[in-house]
Amino acid sequence: MKKLLLLLLLLPNLVLASKETSGTVTLSGANNTILVDFSKPNSSCGSRYYLPLNSEYEKALFSMLLAAQMSGKKVWANGAGDCQTGYPYRNAYKLVNMKIYD
Repeated sequence: MKKLLLLLLLLPNLVLASKETSGTVTLSGANNTILVDFSKPNSSCGSRYYLPLNSEYEKALFSMLLAAQMSGKKVWANGAGDCQTGYPYRNAYKLVNMKIYD
């Protein structure tokens, strides 16, 4: 019983952790969407995230990604939603938050 309770407590954290990654980024664009390729893949979908530029928040994230790519800094990122497999995504989560670090 204790093992089951521990598993239920840890399961949400394990699911969330599988959509995150970190590393250097390379940016590209297709179909009005920014595609972010990481040097290191996440554990469940691949090394790509996508970022539509529909809101001011998403535009701010894009500016941060540009700065990180130009400076060669590493980025930690977290994705949301299902792993998108069709064109132009090729195994990508939607980028929802990020942090630039050394």
